[in-house]
Amino acid sequence: MKDVEIGKVYHHFKGNYYFVKNIAYDSEIKERIVVYKPLYYREDGHSI
Repeated sequence: MKDVEIGKVYHHFKGNYYFVKNIAYDSEIKERIVVYKPLYYREDGHSI
């Protein structure tokens, strides 16, 4: 997670795009995690 920047859009190798909202710290696993918003239309009818 060394080059992830808050506020940027990233293209996942499987094809979808994600907007990075924040980087958080998970106190249970003691690691940083990315808080993101998917930028695609889901098959269940919910636009993201």
